Amino acid sequence: DWYFPGEDVVEFENCLTSDESCDVLDKTFDSYGYKNVKVVAQEVLGLERSDVDYRDVLVYDEGLNLFAIISEPDFTEPIRSNEELEFDASNSFVAECFTDEDDCNSEDNADLNGLELECYAVSDLWCYDYPQPDDDNYGVEDGFPAYDFSFEWKFFDKETDEDGEVVLTQIGETMEGEWTADNDDVVKFDYTFEDETPMNHTVKLVTKYSYEAS
Repeated sequence: DWYFPGEDVVEFENCLTSDESCDVLDKTFDSYGYKNVKVVAQEVLGLERSDVDYRDVLVYDEGLNLFAIISEPDFTEPIRSNEELEFDASNSFVAECFTDEDDCNSEDNADLNGLELECYAVSDLWCYDYPQPDDDNYGVEDGFPAYDFSFEWKFFDKETDEDGEVVLTQIGETMEGEWTADNDDVVKFDYTFEDETPMNHTVKLVTKYSYEAS
């Protein structure tokens, strides 16, 4: 079974033991962003064993794209209660995409101030990444203009009710702030889940971009 975020489950039966492919071909997403895709292989008979794997997918669209990426901890990483856990979202970034390669490489975009940022192909698009706030070319004279890159973190207890529905209960206050050239406290930090009993958790990260021309 393939589980796509916000999408229906794509199911295959006996594809590992027959000539049928287990691959999902030509998958189309309705929106851009960072997607985490889950695949589950389960034995129906016998020991009914199962295995799970995950893959990260970046989906681009023409125009501005924001990618909120939590690189630490790993997805589904087991954690210990009452011990500090490192969170790292410094791989989050902003990209801008065009249908024409020349537009991407123009002096208004990837070649702004002669920076010669890389334009890369994504299917039929040409995209370049904005320098992050900790980049030497960010927010300096003759560099890339500074922009507002804000982060919003929410932490939840995750439980399943009697009807099998997932229930999320937020823990504490929402953590908010901007990633700047001088401060990355909202991007890299330690957090402790204070649980008295074993508990599953979900963490939600939302990024926002804004730029005010001078």
